[in-house]
Amino acid sequence: MASAEPCFHCALPNPAGCEFNVEIEGALRCVCCPGCKAVAELIRDSGMSNYYSMRDAPQPGAGKPSEEQAEWLVFNSDDMLRAFAEIDQSTAEATIYAGGMYCSACSWLIETSLCQMPGVQSADVNPMTHRVRVRWSHEVTG
Repeated sequence: MASAEPCFHCALPNPAGCEFNVEIEGALRCVCCPGCKAVAELIRDSGMSNYYSMRDAPQPGAGKPSEEQAEWLVFNSDDMLRAFAEIDQSTAEATIYAGGMYCSACSWLIETSLCQMPGVQSADVNPMTHRVRVRWSHEVTG
């Protein structure tokens, strides 16, 4: 059962017993996940809290991936990898479209998170073109 209050950052439903909170302009706000908490704190700590008062609230669920994870397993196959990535003996690089991504703070968080993954050599997330380019060691990530 979800909380009646939507996530302050993304407007998705908060899980029951929401444990993620962030203080914005003196008010404690409930957010749905560690990602929204991190982005909200980044916005706040960068002195841009007025973003929340100036934005149009996002549509709940916009851009949320399907709960069904089986549809994503197809991307683990070598055939699929060869279809969307350039591969040499030790590295692979793919550029993918990330429609609906427009937030620079979210782009930065995605880019930073990708670069911390084992085997990832570089990541470039561009919210203007909605493109994500990732280069990784194919030997490390498999």
